[in-house]
Amino acid sequence: MSCIDDSKSITPKYAPGKPLAVNEVRDRLTATAIATVRAIVKDNEERMAGYKDNLQLLATGPFYGNEYFKALQAKSQTARLKYFLEKGNFFHGFAPSTFFYMQPDAQKPTQLVASRFLLKPGKKPSEALAAIRQGLSFIGCGETCQIGFYEAIREVLGTEKFDMLFAADSPTPLIIHFDTKQGPLESLLVKTIPAGKISKGQITPILNVDLYTIKHFNGEAQTYVALCCDDTPDHQLFTTLGLPSEGMTLKEVSEKLMEEFNSTPMGMEIVTKEVAARLQIPHYSPMFAKKTLTSDEFAARGGGRIFCTVELNAEKITKLANSTFHEARTLLSQWHKNK
Repeated sequence: MSCIDDSKSITPKYAPGKPLAVNEVRDRLTATAIATVRAIVKDNEERMAGYKDNLQLLATGPFYGNEYFKALQAKSQTARLKYFLEKGNFFHGFAPSTFFYMQPDAQKPTQLVASRFLLKPGKKPSEALAAIRQGLSFIGCGETCQIGFYEAIREVLGTEKFDMLFAADSPTPLIIHFDTKQGPLESLLVKTIPAGKISKGQITPILNVDLYTIKHFNGEAQTYVALCCDDTPDHQLFTTLGLPSEGMTLKEVSEKLMEEFNSTPMGMEIVTKEVAARLQIPHYSPMFAKKTLTSDEFAARGGGRIFCTVELNAEKITKLANSTFHEARTLLSQWHKNK
């Protein structure tokens, strides 16, 4: 257990000596989430652009599993490729094992829940966030945006209070996973269905067509969970891992989703024979690998559709920021229990 004086409150460095207001918290959350996601995406862009000339760029940093597999193939890194292949990491993801472990599930193809990274006991959440960004990781768009949200909360609460609230031995331990339902972030989110006006700092899933996962069994463009980084009317921009760090319009994201659907799918070479035997792909046939869609067909099947927006709850986070450690612990535990 951590030895923290529960009576003390944290004073954010940008608002010394006075309680924070909701509007300034909202602005700070938005700015930090956007800056964090853009930094992760930019790091990935630079590594993917330069690894052929500098192999060391593959030693650390965030990657999609599929692109990392292809990069290792391109550079004939057979030993490293074999290592991650046998462990199933190209399928279920990877994060620094010093800070994270993955949730076991005997019913899953690799017997682990894909992209669900749990904080190890005794490790600080703030340091784990830094490690998954700076060390080697195979994550996706959902995890990228979630890291952005966690970092935004840390910036507002301060590192010490953040580490206390999301400690592994707390009721709300840090979990990074594209599905927030069982994680501590769920009670700190505001979800709007159907999506209305999209504002900066909001996350929105932009959908591919329903046929995508049939053609691409390990495809990483089933949905782009993207962060709105510019809400200029008629020219909103979205970014996430897989999209440019400067952002794309919704039309451009939709076109990229269609491009991803029409691309040649990865084969079973990214998993072992044992995992391949456990995979169940409905309605799959080799001929389907060649299927393409026109823009009209893509739109007719719902490609590029947005059905909700998700944002951090600035009111709740303001309460946590202005509370003592003990009060913040009680509040977050209650919200998490009642979510």
